[in-house]
Amino acid sequence: ALRSSADNLARWAEMQAGSDKYCVRARLNMSSPNPLIRDPILFYCSSTPAQSKDSRLRPASAFSVPILDHAQGVKFLLLSSHPAGRAEQYSAMCEVAGIDHTPEICLVDRMLTLSGAPLDARLLRRVISGGLAQGCDDSRIPTVRGLLRQGMVVKSLRVIALLSSGLDQQVAERARGQKGAGISGVIEESVVWGINRRVLLEESRPCFKALECEGACRMM
Repeated sequence: ALRSSADNLARWAEMQAGSDKYCVRARLNMSSPNPLIRDPILFYCSSTPAQSKDSRLRPASAFSVPILDHAQGVKFLLLSSHPAGRAEQYSAMCEVAGIDHTPEICLVDRMLTLSGAPLDARLLRRVISGGLAQGCDDSRIPTVRGLLRQGMVVKSLRVIALLSSGLDQQVAERARGQKGAGISGVIEESVVWGINRRVLLEESRPCFKALECEGACRMM
C-alpha cells in the first residue's frame, strides 16, 4: 500500500538523521520485464559517513552517475552490459532527473585488460588521492579522459569497445572448449594506439576510386 506524504517525509527525516532502516525508491514501471527500472533505489544510508561530510545519506550510483555525466557534458558513454538492461535504466534515471539529452551509449561486455596498466578503480583513486596523478584526466593513468588527453579519438574508443565485446565472446567460447585454460582478454598498448593511428589516417586522408571509362555512362 502507498504511504502518505507525511509518513514518507518522516522516514526521510530519519534517513537524514542516519537511520539505515529505509531507502528511497522511484516507482517507475512495476510491470516492466526489466527489473532495473521497476523501482530502482535513489537514496540509501551507508554504514559509514562520507569523507566530505558527516551525513550517511548517499545517492545510489544508478541515479547520481547520469546527473554527474550531464553536469560534466559527457557525450559518449561506455556502459557495461552486465546486468542486462543497464542502458534502459540509465535513460530512465535521466527522465527522473529531468535530463532531456542523454549521451550516446555503447554497451560492452567487458573492457579489455590493457597490458601493464592498472585498471582497478580503487587503485587509481589511491594514486590520485596520494598526489601521484593530478586527476582522472591525467594522461599518465589509463582512464578514458586520460587517453583522450594523450590523443585518443572517440571513434577509436568505439572500435576498441566493439573489439572487447567480440574478444570477450571468443574467450568465453574457448574457455568452454578448454576447461581450466585460464584465457584472458589482454590487449597490448601498441595495438590500442595502432587502432587510433589507423582511424586518424582514415579521417585525414581522402579516398579515391578508379573506374574504367569504356562502357561507363553518366548517372547524373
